[in-house]
Amino acid sequence: MSYTKMYKEIEKYLKENNLPWRGTASETKEETARRLNAYREGRDFIFNKWLKEKKYKEPVSVAHQGWFTEDDFLVPLAEYFVKEKELDWLRFLCEKRLRFDVEDTLRCFKLVLKNYPDKKPFEILSEVKSFDLAEYKKAKLYDYIGELKMWYIKALNKFDQYIGFLEQMDFYEYLEQIKALKNKTENFTVKLSDLKIIKIKMQNNRLVR
Repeated sequence: MSYTKMYKEIEKYLKENNLPWRGTASETKEETARRLNAYREGRDFIFNKWLKEKKYKEPVSVAHQGWFTEDDFLVPLAEYFVKEKELDWLRFLCEKRLRFDVEDTLRCFKLVLKNYPDKKPFEILSEVKSFDLAEYKKAKLYDYIGELKMWYIKALNKFDQYIGFLEQMDFYEYLEQIKALKNKTENFTVKLSDLKIIKIKMQNNRLVR
């Protein structure tokens, strides 16, 4: 819903400023480029307007829906929360996707254990770390270890990004909890119960832990 709301506000901004907002089948490459640049201008204006008005729920929802690349939207939003020391909003922005990636990693790990009952967890970990993911993607053949490696890398990258944000803030205890959770994920010792620390949510338009 927030992206629909954002799109309507972008459209309003473009119309009010006499900027191109609707494409045609016959438009030139130059016209397409101008329209896309205008759209990005409108997006950035609404993004900054929401932040000034402290309407944080809307941009976080847009980021969660994945309409824009991380560098274009999520990272600037996270950096704003870091600057303003808005830990709960940074958590709400980052924890959801981090939790999903850890859960998917855990599901893939359990599938590997099920399909390779003779393998020990430390053996699976060793295989995952040495697995050539680039070659796997080229081969386009399903492999349980390959799928686990993809989610494993994705989750660890999310941890590194989140930890990078947190290290710029003065919340040492929580930072250490996230680092410990990353370590468990990295070693395949993480459990679903460990994810309780990354379950901040919104109820009645308020963030709750």
